[in-house]
Amino acid sequence: MLGYGEEEIYSCHIRSLLADPEEIWPAAGEGSDTVQLPLAGVELELVTRDGAAIPVLFSLTGIADDDNTLSGYVCVAQDIRQRKEAEEKIQEMNDHLTKINHELQVTQAQLVQSAKLASLGEIATGITHALNQPLVVINLNAQMGIKLLERDKYKEVLDNLTTIIDQVRRAGIITDHLKIFGRNPDTINKTPEDLNEIVKDSFILFNEQLRLRAIEIRLNLADSLPLFTCNRIQIEQVITNLLSNARDELEDCAEKIITVQTHQDKASLIIEIADTGQGISIDCRDRVFDPFFTTKEVGRGTGLGLAISYGIMEQHNGRLEFDTEPGKGTVFRMIFPVNEE
Repeated sequence: MLGYGEEEIYSCHIRSLLADPEEIWPAAGEGSDTVQLPLAGVELELVTRDGAAIPVLFSLTGIADDDNTLSGYVCVAQDIRQRKEAEEKIQEMNDHLTKINHELQVTQAQLVQSAKLASLGEIATGITHALNQPLVVINLNAQMGIKLLERDKYKEVLDNLTTIIDQVRRAGIITDHLKIFGRNPDTINKTPEDLNEIVKDSFILFNEQLRLRAIEIRLNLADSLPLFTCNRIQIEQVITNLLSNARDELEDCAEKIITVQTHQDKASLIIEIADTGQGISIDCRDRVFDPFFTTKEVGRGTGLGLAISYGIMEQHNGRLEFDTEPGKGTVFRMIFPVNEE
């Protein structure tokens, strides 16, 4: 491993083989034994005859003569170059995933904020399946890589990492295309707001669409609600998304009514958006807020809206809940804590 012959290696003091002897022999001469023996599994570097550094797991203990005088050392050095290479690949993978995750979060925010949200499903045809496929491959390879590392099968781990990096690059291409559909969000501070006014403003984008679809809007806004400190644009985005989903749910219904009401319940401010649609099926209820889950046809929905809305509510210390009954519609509730001040 180090390039020495047997006689050469035995004539060396172990200090001369360490890249940084002071890691275990602080400020001591070669003949001193200030190291705490034994050492077990210390990660350090040995130096080859040509001066190259090799990472190893190093263990060391002393050899004592009959009079208990230190006469030498027994050491074990396990070459961990492959492991270090695998760790570097894993770090590279993590960096790629972090970058893609950040880009995806930014893109999601852009999608919700954009005035094009209503038609985004048609523009981003098949986006759900396009992103799900590389994510599944990444997950499987990451899980297998962990098991292979435990068995010291480093070559197989590198194959897994190569596959993961390829899939991350593929997902990156998808998120880069998604950025076309939105704009970079401006930084907006939280300010005291009237939730009723936010509800009214949310209909600006939808009044004409709802009228053309013969959907009746019933507003029941409570008087004298306390102000709520929030990011106004983000709350409007949640309302807009819920209205959009309700609009689509009523497409094939005979009775087309969306009811929006606000009220205060003790320590909570509540916005309710109800539709007279067919309701959410039992097998879909547990997945409503999952990213990329949608019951709409390919090309009509990305499955991002409710997941992002759920996150926005959490950022405001609130909750997004729903009640549904087959054949009788769905009610989504935005629940905010009343500001103590």
